[in-house]
Amino acid sequence: MVAWIIIVPFLATFANLIYRLKSQHQDALDSLVLIEATKFGNQEAIKNVKSTARDQIENELSILLTVTRQQILDFQHEPIELQFEKISKVLTLSATEIVRPMSHQLSLGKFHLDVNFRWRKILGGSLRNNPFLIWFNSSLIVLGTLFTLVSEKISFSNILIVSVLQFGLVACSLHLAKRLKARMRSRGLSIIICVDLFITFVSWTMMNRFMDDYLILLPQRLFLNFLWTMLVLVGTGFLSNVFSGKDGDTSLILLAIDESRVGNLLLERELQQTKYDIARYLHGNLQSRMMALSLTLDMTKDKSSKHELDSALSIAESLLNSPFAEYVFLEDQSLKEEVSKVVSRWTGLLVVETYIEDIEERLSGHLKRAVGAAIEEAIANALRHGFAKSVWIRIYEDTPGIVVEVIDDGVGPRAHDAGMGSRLYDSVATKGWSLQFRLEGTGSILELHL
Repeated sequence: MVAWIIIVPFLATFANLIYRLKSQHQDALDSLVLIEATKFGNQEAIKNVKSTARDQIENELSILLTVTRQQILDFQHEPIELQFEKISKVLTLSATEIVRPMSHQLSLGKFHLDVNFRWRKILGGSLRNNPFLIWFNSSLIVLGTLFTLVSEKISFSNILIVSVLQFGLVACSLHLAKRLKARMRSRGLSIIICVDLFITFVSWTMMNRFMDDYLILLPQRLFLNFLWTMLVLVGTGFLSNVFSGKDGDTSLILLAIDESRVGNLLLERELQQTKYDIARYLHGNLQSRMMALSLTLDMTKDKSSKHELDSALSIAESLLNSPFAEYVFLEDQSLKEEVSKVVSRWTGLLVVETYIEDIEERLSGHLKRAVGAAIEEAIANALRHGFAKSVWIRIYEDTPGIVVEVIDDGVGPRAHDAGMGSRLYDSVATKGWSLQFRLEGTGSILELHL
């Protein structure tokens, strides 16, 4: 019973650490992949993967938009007012039936490092090159035997002799096991099992030779002795690996994966990230521009002119012929420039006012573009779903981070299933976001916490 007072908490701690390790599996592997990216120098391969993915998606989208381009050309012989109306409907249909589903499909995929834990290799790593572990393991194994002997009516001298002999047996066995593991790196777990069997057999034989008729020599005690020894050997090594440093989990992950796959994992990760970036571009940029042009045509059809029609056709042709024109030039811009670029697309459709604090140093180029995409989505929703006429954008620093606030004077939030927009907000607002009715007047308030 006394021995199990140690065994049970030990098992609980061991199980808890296994759960902790598995829960951090993805994060540790992500960090490892980024480290290995520099190590393996795969920058050229990454560039090729991104370029190929972009070209493939652009070609597919261009083929789908061919029908839209042809429809617009077919409208050129009709009256101007009718052209405005039909082009507006065609652009809306293309944005909702072609661009939106494609962006949705691209955003669904998530990168998973499909790597099975090779527990044999992790557990085999319990025979670490740490002299302290030999003495600690020997003491702990002897302690289990000692608790068992105390419950028997055995003289102190016999207990002392058995303890010393078993300590020496375990210490020598572990020392030889470490030497053997250095020569057979892939056989760590097999070595531990063999050592456990050897210690158990010799201990039982030794006690059977000198201590007849004691309960400790019952055959069922052999299994308990084997289990206790295995638990100590594997458990202490595992704990030592975990707490060997701040990167203990990552060190175990290094043991758990096949190093030859790291390059492929890196390319898979970059491919999925590229697809997600393209999805965000299609949803927040191309779709919004097509919808904005469609709304502009619909609102001005009654006072249309040949000049306005030619201008609209020029913009539509640019969007449909080169849907990735702006994606190619994703150079870093200031936050104010990024927001201004987004707002300019809605000129004439909405009155947009902005207030942006000086927080440039707090945001990376990638995050600035993400904020721009989120604002684009918010403005588009305010106009399409909320029928807003004015939008106010505020970006400021607050405890504990940065807040992006988009307020409109529309009809307020409408119930609908979460889509690409919600996932976009999830990815940008790492500290959460909310969409609710305005307390004063009509409309909605979107808050993104970065």
